[in-house]
Amino acid sequence: KAPDLQPIALRFDTVMSNNEQIAVTWTGRNNGADFDGNFYDAIHLSRTPDLSGYLRTLHRQYQSQTLPTNTTYEAQTNIKVPDDLHGDYYLIYVIDDGNRVYEMDFEGNNLLAKPIRIQHADLSLEMASAPSSAVAGQAVQIEWSSRNIGQGSILNKTLKDEIFLSSDDDFNLSGDRKIGELATPISLQQNEP
Repeated sequence: KAPDLQPIALRFDTVMSNNEQIAVTWTGRNNGADFDGNFYDAIHLSRTPDLSGYLRTLHRQYQSQTLPTNTTYEAQTNIKVPDDLHGDYYLIYVIDDGNRVYEMDFEGNNLLAKPIRIQHADLSLEMASAPSSAVAGQAVQIEWSSRNIGQGSILNKTLKDEIFLSSDDDFNLSGDRKIGELATPISLQQNEP
């Protein structure tokens, strides 16, 4: 008889903002013969609840376990949510990633998928004011405010605002001149200025 390693639980917050750290906890069980050995667990990101929509591996963890029949183990890690994705995906916990453990007829039950929604922040300029005229070489006061109109949050980031001088209403990075910048540490929830 062979061991039968099977994922039985995968826990995390199911709605997250991009670039956040999330705590992920998983539980595996041996339903088969006593097992004493090692293998890898993996947390994958996929567009589908199986690996046919595989995007990337977010975490891989070595396990050295003694698992008599019907015993479980639990593991936990923090995973950074990718900042280049937005929408609905799946986190997939794969026990014995790479199939190191011979499980005879039990190889088909090694993954567990749970949906996750990744949301983005969206900063929008709400107000800007500047004098209509200025004297060359003298400082001017410029004020502006922005708001997070996106579904996601921004946590402990540094926002860099840049001020450009333009001869018209169209912003042109190659033709307009940068005259200032301001770096500000921010944390913004949805719809927060």
